[in-house]
Amino acid sequence: DLDKTNGCLLKCEKIVVPAKLRRALLKSAHIGHPGIARAKSKLRETYWWPGISKDVEEFVRHCNGCQSSQKSTPKGPVRTDPLPEATQPWEKVAIDVTGPFHTAPSNQRFIIALIDYYSGFPELMLAPNHEAPTIVRWLDQIFARYGNPDTIVSDNGPEFVGTIFTEFLAKRDIKHHKSPVYHPQSNGKVESFNRTIKFHAQTLNGHSE
Repeated sequence: DLDKTNGCLLKCEKIVVPAKLRRALLKSAHIGHPGIARAKSKLRETYWWPGISKDVEEFVRHCNGCQSSQKSTPKGPVRTDPLPEATQPWEKVAIDVTGPFHTAPSNQRFIIALIDYYSGFPELMLAPNHEAPTIVRWLDQIFARYGNPDTIVSDNGPEFVGTIFTEFLAKRDIKHHKSPVYHPQSNGKVESFNRTIKFHAQTLNGHSE
């Protein structure tokens, strides 16, 4: 059943996307080149249209960046075992990026979230981009206040696997655990928090991401 709320057509509380806007949302969901499963998950949280699953599959399979990466990525078993639970504050933290929010001011298009696994305490930054230099400058300020954590958990986004982020952590002797590409749920602490942040941000911005 379809409902209309605040000018938006909804199906089961998800926004029904007209054909002319679907490709833009597919591009947004594929920022950082996540796999098919994660791209589907990101879109299905908020949006719906007939054939959405098939469209995501076709978009990701025809992504030149993904195809190039797959050619150079060695095949092997994927780690799915969880990290040991944190036993004290600031022992293990998780980081992730949400966005872009297209109706937000240009300097607030992305939300970077850092979550302490032990307490659930969050640190957030509104940022114009999610590039490694932006994230590193922010983390430098946070770690100056609270100290360096033992471990940081992230997904395999390019901002987290490049030289800048890797060297930043190495200088501070911080271990880096990267969620397997097809198992982002291993970074579930921050993924769950970001779903909440995303919902409220979209509400404030008229559901326009």
